[in-house]
Formats: sequence, structure tokens, C-alpha cells
Amino acid sequence: MIYCVCPIRLNTDILFGNNCGLKTILVLTGISSLADVNSIKISNSPDHKSSIPDFYMPGIEDLRLPLKSVSKASS
Repeated sequence: MIYCVCPIRLNTDILFGNNCGLKTILVLTGISSLADVNSIKISNSPDHKSSIPDFYMPGIEDLRLPLKSVSKASS
């Protein structure tokens, strides 16, 4: 099983997930944007490097379809 966190803020939520060894998915309806991700990718700060998400999605509603199919497969 893979656990992930779907946060909306790079400098707290994504950092927390990465530090805990979780896969991270940035939800773009929150505070942070793809421009923010691109900015920290070029940064030399180790804290910034730990704030890069593994994945991103436009909104949390994009998880609905995959979660429904996983739910049906396990029942």
C-alpha cells in the first residue's frame, strides 16, 4: 500500500509529507502554484528541495475517479 498526503502549501504540508517519507501531491486550488514549485526547483536551499511535491493535480476532485475504482476493486 502506498500512502500519500494531498496538501495545498509547499513550505509546510509538502515539507511535512516528504520528511515523513510519504508521496506528496500538491493540490493547485490552494495557496501554492506550479510557479512556486518551479521557483524552488532552482533554489539552492535544502529546505526548498524538501518542499518539492512528487505529483500535482488541478483540484482534489480529480482523486474521485481513481478512489472509486480502487474502492470497487477491493469490495
